[in-house]
Amino acid sequence: MPVAKTNLAQLYTEIGDVSLLDHAPYDQIVTASQYYDPRAISFKIRFGYIVDKYSKRPQEIWVLFYPPTKEGRHPEMQFHSFDPDTNAFTKHDDSNISTTVSALASAFNNPKKAAKGKHVALAKYYYLKALVSREAGGASELEIPIPITRTFVDSLRVVCREFEEAKERSSRSPSVTLVDDHDSVLSDPPEDLLEPTQPVKASSMVTAEVSSNLTPDVNIQRLETLLAVCDDERELQASNSALDTEKKALEQRCRVNKEKQAELNARRELVLKGMSLMDAFKLGGQMEREEKRRKLA
Repeated sequence: MPVAKTNLAQLYTEIGDVSLLDHAPYDQIVTASQYYDPRAISFKIRFGYIVDKYSKRPQEIWVLFYPPTKEGRHPEMQFHSFDPDTNAFTKHDDSNISTTVSALASAFNNPKKAAKGKHVALAKYYYLKALVSREAGGASELEIPIPITRTFVDSLRVVCREFEEAKERSSRSPSVTLVDDHDSVLSDPPEDLLEPTQPVKASSMVTAEVSSNLTPDVNIQRLETLLAVCDDERELQASNSALDTEKKALEQRCRVNKEKQAELNARRELVLKGMSLMDAFKLGGQMEREEKRRKLA
């Protein structure tokens, strides 16, 4: 059995009540290919958005999954934000990204207090499910199973219950509130760091105006749509730029070929200069016979 499928089955066993996982909004995850770090799984999952303190523009944050390199080692989850213009990334692993993020993507937007441990648990679960679906079409990227620790299982239970309780609250009176007593769950400590973490460059504080604009689900969806439009526009611009480059290269080749043809015409005229029509005719016949001989040789 493929590694990811076996690993997910182990998680189901440890969770006990598998139906609890149905409340995690796996169907809302947004993935994208990533090839800049070959040590991580070849796709990333959108975690949310953060406002850059310099440009004041929202930047996407993605969570990357670094699988274990030895049996029993923990995987590493890294959070990277990307500049929409330069695609330069900033790592957010020295801070609690769950509290400094400006807005969470729908798949990680748990209804209660944000905690990195809960979000890391969600990310691990999402990656396992996504890897299982991809295993059906080819080889698995997960060669060593990730440890199903008690911290992982407990954190996943907590956040799934939050989503479950939110659904129940939506069907009851809006005055009903629930108190969460599980917000102290911490993330599994990474035991196999693949590279040193970098200082956080993005702002850890967002103005109340920006925060209020980004928090509602409807505005998060609008932001996701707008960022997707920007991504498509950049791809279109890159395509147009490539076409312009190809067009210029083709025009240059045409000019070079015209110059070569003019040179060939001049050489032919030089050879025939001063010859009579009869001599030119005989020379042409000799040339045809020589070309045939070369083709047969």
